Amino acid sequence: MTNRDERLKQGAMRKDWRQELVELHPEVFVRTYRSVSFAPGHPFTCGDGWREIVTRFVERLSTATSGYAVLITQIREAHGRLAIHWRAEAAVPTNIERAIEEAIALAQARSACSCIDCGATASLFSNGGRLHTACPDHAQGVQVPVPPGMENLHAVRKFVGDGSSIIECRRYDRLYDRFVDIDPNSAGVRSWHEILAHVSDPS
Repeated sequence: MTNRDERLKQGAMRKDWRQELVELHPEVFVRTYRSVSFAPGHPFTCGDGWREIVTRFVERLSTATSGYAVLITQIREAHGRLAIHWRAEAAVPTNIERAIEEAIALAQARSACSCIDCGATASLFSNGGRLHTACPDHAQGVQVPVPPGMENLHAVRKFVGDGSSIIECRRYDRLYDRFVDIDPNSAGVRSWHEILAHVSDPS
């Protein structure tokens, strides 16, 4: 049985932090159809090591979208990092959308360097074609190599003054849970295109 299968089994057997989080924030998780409540974004595949990350994201989202009908449609592990999707029942102001996208980007970046089982600083591993982020104690398979200078680089959506957005490469600072700007010359690469190619397909 894989670690993911074990997490699914445990989640089905007992009420844990994932269910408690859904119940604590029904405004972003729960909807009702024909008198039946459901939570499409239930984070049941997220390991205990990502508890703080998922909880912080949900708290940020709930605060940013207060007064707006925003629903988490998916929070799950995918290719070693969080995959998060949402929708709004009506248009939301640009500043709200920016806050949502920033919260998602931070959560995904932190999950990419945090062990899904214990939360410790981690790296990406490949095990039989399956990618997972783990610390040395929970790692399985072979570590995916990262070119020097490209550690914790992420393609992040950035809004500009006119309301449009661009994709920008930024480095995630795990200590302070924030993104910092980078100079491509200091990363030891030839161009932004080389950086984007790596962060889009780290394998």
